[in-house]
Order: sequence, then C-alpha cells, then structure tokens
Amino acid sequence: MIYIPFEIFSLSLIVLGLLFLLVLWFYYDRKEKLAFKKEQFEKAFYCIKCNHLYSVNQDVEVSDCPKCGYESGRLQF
Repeated sequence: MIYIPFEIFSLSLIVLGLLFLLVLWFYYDRKEKLAFKKEQFEKAFYCIKCNHLYSVNQDVEVSDCPKCGYESGRLQF
C-alpha cells in the first residue's frame, strides 16, 4: 500500500478541483465567444413600406424585404 501524507493528498484534490473549474471556464468562455461572433455579422433592417423588421447575416448596407421585396437600408444605432 502506498502511503500519501494527508496534506499532500488534500492539496492535490484542491489543485485538481481548481484545474477542473479552470477547464470548464475556458470551455464555456470559448463557446460564448463563438456564439457572439456568429451574431456579430447579423445586420438589422426595417422596411418602411410594410413595417417589417428583419435581419440578414451578410455584410450589406441595402437588402430586399423578405415580405414585400422593397429595398431597405440597414438600421444604425
């Protein structure tokens, strides 16, 4: 049987627990950044002809309304 002092055993458990939390933190942080990057390119448009609010995933300044086909400009905040 291998003898491990209690101090070393408890310290190793604490370090492994903190390492596990650090890995989880990096994983979910990266997942959130990728989701934000995906939404970053989504542009909002408002059609003044039919009052329809819609979004487009392309980097364009003018888009056709999917409801009526009217050419609308991008909303800027």
